[in-house]
Amino acid sequence: MSNSKLQRLIFFSILVFFLAISLFANISFLVEPEKAEKLKNLLREKADYSIQKKAKDENPAIYEYFAAINFKNETNRIDSLRSWVHNNCSNQATQLYSYTFNTSKVIEDMFLYSNKKLNKKPGLTSYPTILVMQRLCQYFKYKTRIMSAMFFENNSKIVSSYVYLEVFNPDNGNWEIHDPVNDVYFKNKSNHQRLNTFNLKYLLPDSAIVITKDGEAFPDTSISKIFGLEKGKFELIVLTEENKKSTAILNSKYFDRNALYQFDINDKRKFLEIVNYCNPIITY
Repeated sequence: MSNSKLQRLIFFSILVFFLAISLFANISFLVEPEKAEKLKNLLREKADYSIQKKAKDENPAIYEYFAAINFKNETNRIDSLRSWVHNNCSNQATQLYSYTFNTSKVIEDMFLYSNKKLNKKPGLTSYPTILVMQRLCQYFKYKTRIMSAMFFENNSKIVSSYVYLEVFNPDNGNWEIHDPVNDVYFKNKSNHQRLNTFNLKYLLPDSAIVITKDGEAFPDTSISKIFGLEKGKFELIVLTEENKKSTAILNSKYFDRNALYQFDINDKRKFLEIVNYCNPIITY
């Protein structure tokens, strides 16, 4: 037998071997699908445990403080975490301090302030405030994702952005918008169901969205970015998961793929080039 024939025979033998293993694995999962589901759940649990352990290890005393509180349900706990963040930090830019992006240190200082052992609230911008609530949610294995809505004007430079958190609430099995900067969440006016970013699209035409604080409608006064999101006037939202994977959500009503969106006056790249790290890019 020639070398070429022998090589082909070896190659096809190996191919058949791996196909047989693959087929056996697929059949075994089909015969016992619960095994496949158990494996997936085990992998999820390990990932969740790793995130929770990191959060607890960084601030053990603060975790124990929240764990000792008897909340009536998960919704009440999530709302309380959001309000605690809002009440114990300042979003005035003049009060920013050097630990802004050291989330563990920020939480420690907020805890000290809440216990009257620190005279001044930590000064944070929106994004670090979101990181604090995300960390607190991780104590209790709540899944989270950071949402960054961007608003432009006349297809030119970025005008403003609105950063908020979405939390998966085990009580209702849904993702929910939570904004600790303003201590608000969004709900459906008619059935009071809490909303996430993707729910908003189907309610916008009927003005059926209520931005809620302490169970009451939040007045439309000066915080226009929140109501820009409520009215669906954003161009784009970047969704960032806990594993840092990013998805770009383009608003089909306002986003123009050919427009020259800019972050500043010197940036001449098209906006799709700027968000090319996002995968996938989907249309809202």
